[in-house]
Amino acid sequence: MTYLIDDININNEMHTPKPTSPRGELLLHPLRLRIVMALSGGRQLTTRQICDLLPGEARATVYRQVRRLVTADILEVAATRPVRGSVEQLYTLAQGADVVPSADWEALGRHGHQAAIPIFMAEILAIFQRYVDQTPVFVADDVRYIADAVSMSPAEYREFVAARDALLAAVQSRPETPERQRRLIAILTVPILAEKRADA
Repeated sequence: MTYLIDDININNEMHTPKPTSPRGELLLHPLRLRIVMALSGGRQLTTRQICDLLPGEARATVYRQVRRLVTADILEVAATRPVRGSVEQLYTLAQGADVVPSADWEALGRHGHQAAIPIFMAEILAIFQRYVDQTPVFVADDVRYIADAVSMSPAEYREFVAARDALLAAVQSRPETPERQRRLIAILTVPILAEKRADA
């Protein structure tokens, strides 16, 4: 998934990028990011279930952020069900809602991306820490963190991205079952540039 940020802070200075859509304005806020990740992979959850997955967050805050994501068409109601005389809504990610348009991504600029990466990485680290805190079995669970450098032309890279996205889409479409373990796959791709000489 691709994300943007709304309010960012670099070196104690506030920068407010001007995204071109509500999607770019809302995604990659720390709590909203957690809500979107909780619903990724085709999940359908009630707000109560989302709260249960985010035990450190105040329920009122989670409910408020879910409403903001629904208003922005990032989440949508997938189904309803009766519960004790009322109707409970199950939310899911709207089609394509977790992908930020290229124009928004470019408009974020240097400061926006510098602030977005720590929020993105903080959620990855939090997921890893929760795993480590609960009797990890690294080899049996095939836990990996890998960084590699490859050389590709622009056309080769586009071909790689298309193949990667197709593979991810195939596994994301599989429903959750007791035999399937929910896993995080986090991707960061960036050109490797030579460091500038200090005396240059």
